[in-house]
Amino acid sequence: MARWSTGRRFRPGPPASESLDPGLPPPLVDALERLGIERLYTHQARAIAALRGGHDVVVVTGTASGKSLCYHLPVLERLLTDPEATALYLFPTKALAQDQLKGLTRLALGHPRIAERLRAGCTTATRKPPPAANCATAAT
Repeated sequence: MARWSTGRRFRPGPPASESLDPGLPPPLVDALERLGIERLYTHQARAIAALRGGHDVVVVTGTASGKSLCYHLPVLERLLTDPEATALYLFPTKALAQDQLKGLTRLALGHPRIAERLRAGCTTATRKPPPAANCATAAT
């Protein structure tokens, strides 16, 4: 495990925002606006830009800082533009998986073609996961 530090201390201040270029597709902008999100935080915009560029990304920020949007938005963006695209989410706990699925579903509500493709699955020693056919996203 590596430890990374900037060696700098940051003072609390207002959150910084940044724009994406190109911007998000209109259905995602509408979904964010429905959730009361007018602009992305800097860490979200930079993570999305890096993912769009094919880079691996690790986001480490405080609780409730919007980390989920760093991966939900690029996944939904790809699903909107590529009907053959799929995504698989893996989470260490069922509670986290369900929480993330709720957030993803809220973002996809404005686009029925995507929302209907979301599926949740769970594996245990005694239960098999549901079939993954036609699943865009599986949260386990």
